[in-house]
Amino acid sequence: MTSWRDKSPATTAEQGMTLTTVRATGKDRAPADRDGRGRVGKGRVGKGMVGRTRRAGTVLIVAGMTAVLGATTAEASVTAHVIVGHGVGYVNVRGAANTSSPVLRTVPSGAAVSLECYVNGQSVTGPFGPSVIWYAMTGGGWVTDALLETGSNSAIAPVCGPVQPSSGRAWGRTSSANTARWSQCTWGAKQKFAEYSGAFPALTGNAKDWYWSARNTGWTTVLDAQPNSIVVFQPRVQGADATAGHVAWVDATQRRADGLYAHVVEMNYAGQGHQWHTRWVKDVAGMSYVLAPPRR
Repeated sequence: MTSWRDKSPATTAEQGMTLTTVRATGKDRAPADRDGRGRVGKGRVGKGMVGRTRRAGTVLIVAGMTAVLGATTAEASVTAHVIVGHGVGYVNVRGAANTSSPVLRTVPSGAAVSLECYVNGQSVTGPFGPSVIWYAMTGGGWVTDALLETGSNSAIAPVCGPVQPSSGRAWGRTSSANTARWSQCTWGAKQKFAEYSGAFPALTGNAKDWYWSARNTGWTTVLDAQPNSIVVFQPRVQGADATAGHVAWVDATQRRADGLYAHVVEMNYAGQGHQWHTRWVKDVAGMSYVLAPPRR
């Protein structure tokens, strides 16, 4: 992904504190979004940082089986924590690597976060300095490095780039019937999954929770759209319900000039109940995928 820096100040209060953005040519004195803060302590200035240091922290790098995620996964991830103290109450998880994109959810101070990769985005300044690093979070969304305890001034996850289709699709826990409510999107997604694989996935919770449910029950999950998968939409993403999110079946993908698109087959779209609906949606932050293995 091409690195970039925001050329204008943002003006959103997020942590109850006024920060500043940094332009490509130096510091911007206008008030900015409060998505992130720095760290203090020993450390060196690394890429993405502008003259700041961080205190040491414990970083858990995970590949395959992880105690944090509790399931075998197709991608490596890194666990960090939202910084504690300095007036930080939470950090925003946004739809893109800038402070003008929608807030998908918030993560409280001290909570663990699972990070997949990073890009250079809008610089956000905390009490100890600025950072242009933004991490793609497991399950969708972007979070500024400035408010995370990573133990390093450099990025601790790999740079985000094109994801190749997974060659492995693990079998997870199954159920003998479609246990979702008949009129809901979850019923439709399980039905299509079973038509392709021959089994119903034992996924539980609201639609937005299915990414984690899949990881915890052994199914392969990825962050880029792939055919023959369930797409999990976080709340408000691509028209998803503001509370429960949404799920649909992906039967095809298409690379276009402006990005990757998924063709979805879904139920209860826009509250229509037990009716099938199809559409093309652009693959954006806040969308994740549960891969269906071929029929055995």
